[in-house]
Formats: sequence, C-alpha cells, structure tokens
Amino acid sequence: MEDKDYFYNQATDSDASPFWYGSNPNEKLPDKQTFFKYWSDTYFENEKDQKGRCFHIMRKGQSIGMISYRSISMGQVEVDILIYNKENWNHGYGTSAIKLLSKYLSARFHVDEVWININKDNARAIKAYEKAGYMLFPSEKAGYEKLVKKFEVEV
Repeated sequence: MEDKDYFYNQATDSDASPFWYGSNPNEKLPDKQTFFKYWSDTYFENEKDQKGRCFHIMRKGQSIGMISYRSISMGQVEVDILIYNKENWNHGYGTSAIKLLSKYLSARFHVDEVWININKDNARAIKAYEKAGYMLFPSEKAGYEKLVKKFEVEV
C-alpha cells in the first residue's frame, strides 16, 4: 500500500513530526511495524468506513497533509490531522479539512461528537480547531489539550 508508506514517511520525517512525537531529539521515532500497529490497513482501504479512514489533503495535485478519523463508537469519533511542511501552514488548509471531515462524519455516520487530543504546545493546531467550531476541554492525556465539536443529530 503506497499510501501507507508515504504517510509513515511524512508522519515521522516532516516539519510537523515534532508535534506528533515531541521535540526531544533523543526521543525515538516509531519504526514502521510499531507505527502500523496503531495505523492499521483499514485506514487506507475504502471498504470499512466505520473502522476509520485516512484522507490526503490535496493542494494543486499534491498531498500536503492527511486527515483521519478513528473507529466510530456510540456517536463519537476521534480525528487527527497533519499538515506536513511549514510552507503549507497558516493558509487555512487545516481548518478547511477539519470542517469538511467533521460535516462528513456528522452527515454520513450521524456522529454527534468529534474530538481530538492535540499537543498543548501546538498553538497553531488548537487555533485551527477552534476556528472550525471546536471547544477546548481538559484532556486525560498529559501534555495535550482536548478539543470537541458537538453536532445535533436528527434520528
């Protein structure tokens, strides 16, 4: 799966990598086997939508990032995003992708809560989620902020 390898390379060796794995130069990045225990094949296939998916964020025919959602459970889902390189930061691409994916999840799966844990030092990402309508809540994960967007779902 070509997309998996590309995603691994960008997640572990791009300008955004420190926001996922910390800025400590002594911290070891995951090898592919460890990485793909967390990012299983279902994220890169079309058949199992409810198990989670990864999508490229495209600009002028080039992948500039990825956005994903995890397994949907009880109307809730975790999302994640990575804009790989600095030259694509601060242009609204992340905010646009977040809004689009959030609307898709609400409409397609009747999700009423979408959330993300973001490294507390990543002010840019926190701002992008707030611009997309997410609200800040305490995170159970040390060193992170939790942002949540709630939807009214008609049953």
